[in-house]
Amino acid sequence: MKTAHADTIDIKINPAISREQLYTFYQNNNICEEGYDIETATCVLDHSSLIVGALEGDQLVGFARALFDGREAAVMEFCIATEFQGENLKKSNGSLLEKDDSGLGKRLGKVFLDELVRMGTN
Repeated sequence: MKTAHADTIDIKINPAISREQLYTFYQNNNICEEGYDIETATCVLDHSSLIVGALEGDQLVGFARALFDGREAAVMEFCIATEFQGENLKKSNGSLLEKDDSGLGKRLGKVFLDELVRMGTN
């Protein structure tokens, strides 16, 4: 588990995430979108109002996205790499946060919610 390095991960609002980065993240973390072809699985990059990514170098280790109409938001995805969740996970699925031993989920969530609030007050 990489809990010792979680505090050095960059959390970025609307980062440039490639289709390959997102698809690899889905595959590495047993996320259901891995069952689609890369174009279908990653079309969310083109149609989300907000994307927040957690990056360790150029590797995506956390991903959150929402749709926002100017008044209300719908959280569509909130995923953390299983290696940052903790040990002894029952499902080992990045889209099912069982634990947040590293604190990465909390950090990603704070940036994500703060940006949605900012978007709603502009």
